[in-house]
Amino acid sequence: MTQLVFLHGPGAGACADAYTYQSRHFPGSVAPTLPGHLEGSRCLDVAGYTEWVRGWLWAQGLNKDLVLVGYTLGASIALQYGLDYPDEVSGLVIMIPALNLPAFQAGKRTSPIDGGNMNRAFPGRADGTITEMIAHYLTTRILPLCDGVVDVHAGGRSLGFLPSAIIHDLPDRGLMARTLAAMKAFAAPYGLVLKELDPVGMMDHVVENAGRVFVSTELGGGATSTAETIAIAERGLSNILKNFGILPSAPEVQTPGRILHTPDGDCFVSAPANGLYEIVADLGPEVAAGQTLARIHHLEEPHRDPDILISARPGLVICRHVPGLIRRGDCAAVIAEDWSAAS
Repeated sequence: MTQLVFLHGPGAGACADAYTYQSRHFPGSVAPTLPGHLEGSRCLDVAGYTEWVRGWLWAQGLNKDLVLVGYTLGASIALQYGLDYPDEVSGLVIMIPALNLPAFQAGKRTSPIDGGNMNRAFPGRADGTITEMIAHYLTTRILPLCDGVVDVHAGGRSLGFLPSAIIHDLPDRGLMARTLAAMKAFAAPYGLVLKELDPVGMMDHVVENAGRVFVSTELGGGATSTAETIAIAERGLSNILKNFGILPSAPEVQTPGRILHTPDGDCFVSAPANGLYEIVADLGPEVAAGQTLARIHHLEEPHRDPDILISARPGLVICRHVPGLIRRGDCAAVIAEDWSAAS
């Protein structure tokens, strides 16, 4: 039986209480308050904290099958513990709330510091901009430690999605089988097997080229979340941990999700012009080839007929543009069809 150990960080909530919710959710888990946080003297470095945590665990008879979970300082301690005492550790869960924190705080895709887009910065550069340096550190230090990576997204500001777990259609059949199993374990209402049109610079590509499992999600959209999508994320991440053997028991899959795919570029519909975006086909319904998906009205030329966006193939509207205004080149909609290999 694995033993969950939660390790807190140095900032806000820097004590065991930072994991109150997780401790309730996972009975039997433990979360020490590190020395120097609220009281006592701090350790001098990560190695010192690692030895303190080990002593704390051993004093409680916890010295094997450890699953260490941490963020910031806690993640550093977990990594050091795994390197120093691999025989005691069953698994690591490394949480990164936001890869590009300045961009996240600004509510943008690109960093206000260097203009870098983390989704196009991999594998990064040790001597590059701050965004490239973060990507390089992940590529060289963090990702090689991982058996699997789950990248949780929610559609950003401009797109809305049916709640989906997403993987790529991979040429390596063994890796594809492991990745497909992880996607099914996540148990989102929809699974999407995506044919990536432009993988250059993406973390997905780096992870998959290293032979590791990569699962992404799109849970919501329009810079919002809902109680439903949060519940999907919580259950899905718990199921992923079970899929990798980090948590005991089998994944909880109540209803098998519908597995879709995007076989080619015809699935992606882009805006040919700037204008006011009129939705015709919303998320979810089946559409036929040649069916109208949306209209783009020209605000500065009201006499001009709107541009009509047509579906090039039959399928399901799994993604669509959200804001009322759209710009040329923006993704307007994505049409997916049932994946025949799912059966």
